[in-house]
Amino acid sequence: MDAEMEIALVVEDIAWLPLPNRLRVVTGPEVAPEALTKCAFLMGFTEDGLLVMANNRRRGVEIPGGHREEVEDEIGVRTETLEETARREGFEEARIVADEIFPLGYEDLYSEGEAPAHGKYPFPQSYQQFYCGIVELADDPEDFVENDEVLRPVLLTPEEAEESLRPTQLAMYRAARAFLFEDGARPRI
Repeated sequence: MDAEMEIALVVEDIAWLPLPNRLRVVTGPEVAPEALTKCAFLMGFTEDGLLVMANNRRRGVEIPGGHREEVEDEIGVRTETLEETARREGFEEARIVADEIFPLGYEDLYSEGEAPAHGKYPFPQSYQQFYCGIVELADDPEDFVENDEVLRPVLLTPEEAEESLRPTQLAMYRAARAFLFEDGARPRI
C-alpha cells in the first residue's frame, strides 16, 4: 500500500450519529488512534479473489468485525489490539484465518451534535479500523455452524461486490483489491 493516506470518501449527516456529523473513509497503511478506536474489521479475500463476508442474522451481509474485548493472557487483563480484534471477529463471524493481515484504513467519524447520554464510542471523534488479507476458510462454508449471531458466510465475486457493497464498504473494498491483487486476479502477497 502506498505510504500516503488518502481520503477515499466523505459522507455527511449519517443517520446513526448525532447531527451534524461526517464520516471520512481514509485508506492507507496507518492505523487509527487506538484510544479512539473501539472496532476493527477484516476484509478477507480468497486466493482466487472472492470477498468473504459475514452473514449477520439482524443486519445481513457485512464485513466481519466488531468491538474490542478484554482478554486475559500472560501479560494480565488487557484490551485486545485492533489486529487481534479483526482476526477474532473474522474467525467468529466468517470462519476466516490469515497468516498475515495488513492495515487497510479506517472510518473517521466526527459529530458536532450532542453527545449521547450512554454512548459507547469516544465522542466527538471515533474511528473504526479495517484490515485486509488473503484468507482461508477454516471450514467448508457448507459445514459452517450457524449461531444466534451469524449464518453461513457469503463469498462475493468482484462483480457482485461492486454491485452490492455500500459506498463506504466499496471504498475499502477497492483499496484492498488494489493492494492485494497485482492484476485484479492474482494475489501479490
